[in-house]
Amino acid sequence: MKTGWLRWVVFLAVLACAGCHSRPHPLTSSPQYTIQGRVVFEGPVPAPRRLTIPPGIAGPEAREVLVQPYAVDPAGGLGEVLVYIADPPAGRPPLPTRPVPLVISNTFCHPSLVAVATNQPVLFQVTGQTMLNLSAASKAAPSQSWNRAITGNTTFEKRFPQPDLQVRITDNVALWLHARIAVFDHPWFAVTDPSGRFTLPALPPGRYTLEIGHRRSGHQTLSLEVGDPTKPILIHMAAPAAPVR
Repeated sequence: MKTGWLRWVVFLAVLACAGCHSRPHPLTSSPQYTIQGRVVFEGPVPAPRRLTIPPGIAGPEAREVLVQPYAVDPAGGLGEVLVYIADPPAGRPPLPTRPVPLVISNTFCHPSLVAVATNQPVLFQVTGQTMLNLSAASKAAPSQSWNRAITGNTTFEKRFPQPDLQVRITDNVALWLHARIAVFDHPWFAVTDPSGRFTLPALPPGRYTLEIGHRRSGHQTLSLEVGDPTKPILIHMAAPAAPVR
């Protein structure tokens, strides 16, 4: 009887092991392909907007500054464009954890677009002697919205535990202060660098939906076939026909 029982145990163990090998993890058993590309701006770059800052805000006197929402380099690359996979694979590698800086200097945000993973720290670095009342408004997850009064130079971290493409950073005194934080629950996202280039982490072969968004130039959706070889992607964006406020 004891020998028969042991045979059943061995038989079931073999079945369990065979079942493990019959369902390989898509991110560990398949080839991986890194996605690279560039966003270029088509047409003439719109003239910057002239902004008058009232006295007492970012300085004792009123001053005028030029605001250019299109970060276009001499070769036509468009910076600060959000690029991400809208339908990521089920298996997820570890999310990034390195803090991402967001500098607020004399009521202006640099950069104006930041992308992070859930719970990845955003490092706010505020410089200047301006008194601010910063707000973070998360429409998709209102519980992670916050408000903070700031006087002078300071540095602090904030984390966002829920995904949201539209966490808006504003101030109720310096009304022109704005930034956007996009929060993802996967690692396949990027913001284009000053030359318009981006790189997405490696993906297993398959068809994916690539979303591209810019605050002024709008959004595009592309169907992306990932395989060998995956060529660099070239994306064209332009200013809208009517000015966007």
